[in-house]
Amino acid sequence: KMLEQLLDTIATIVIERSSQFKPQELAIIVWAYATLEHSPPQLFDTLARAAITLLDNQDFTCRGMANTVWAYAKMNHTSPELFTKMSTCLFLDSETNNAQVIHPHYINNVLWSYATIGHQSPELFDRIAKLSLPHLQDFSTLEATNTVLSYAHANHSSSQLYDQMATAQMTKLEKFNTRNLTAVLKSYALLNHSSPALFENASQVLLLRDLEEFSKMEICDLVWSYATINHCYQKNNQFLDKLFDVALQHVENFNKSELITLAWAASILTTSPNTSFGCHVRVISRLKEKESEQNYSTEEFKMLNHWDTWCRELLE
Repeated sequence: KMLEQLLDTIATIVIERSSQFKPQELAIIVWAYATLEHSPPQLFDTLARAAITLLDNQDFTCRGMANTVWAYAKMNHTSPELFTKMSTCLFLDSETNNAQVIHPHYINNVLWSYATIGHQSPELFDRIAKLSLPHLQDFSTLEATNTVLSYAHANHSSSQLYDQMATAQMTKLEKFNTRNLTAVLKSYALLNHSSPALFENASQVLLLRDLEEFSKMEICDLVWSYATINHCYQKNNQFLDKLFDVALQHVENFNKSELITLAWAASILTTSPNTSFGCHVRVISRLKEKESEQNYSTEEFKMLNHWDTWCRELLE
């Protein structure tokens, strides 16, 4: 209570003096309020107008701009004019020799902010992709994950970035935790960007882990990603077989949406060559058995019937 009162009092003073702040000071204020998850609407609206004026007259640092858009996205406070103006100032070609500008942390903050707030800025995303290419090897596993996730969530395709990111991170796949590696694969699938080597090597890395420890979301996201890309790797798809086995053992714990995802992925992957059909068909059959419990709609029930019949015909 006292902290909130203090922050509200400071906000009132800041609003009255908003024209007096320098760019970095303004960035620090909004960053601090967002970090404390306290955002008086009038404060953020006033400082957005002040920031736009400063962008016309003075130079924000890349760090200052990145922290500013991050703060607005963090608090889900939309300011289209501010984000549009920032997009014309961030990561300009004239700044490419500045090591601070290309720091992955700033790149991640900006990409995440624009993707989270839902502000489309194709030129900015293209500019960041071009700027990032020579430095992808320096991205940590988390920074690499957040980068491709942001492009996927913004529905902005960048083939060169995705190709080179896969190459740059290929030798680091073992360092990715399961959640992040799953997110990377899903990002490629969301943009329907095929990267056979990435999916192949990721499957080998994940196969060495305890699949029983994977969350329901991770299992669903993984099978959905492999099915969406329709990636069939060598031999008997040992990884997918084991993943479906785990899903089958715990199928009672999956909700309807997750079950539909499993069924759809199983039906797609069953049609791929060199796939072990048995486990996939058992998953679909088990889902049909649960239809009364899960309260499927008529269309969903028809879909499960169709997949079940389809897979069984393939086995005949």
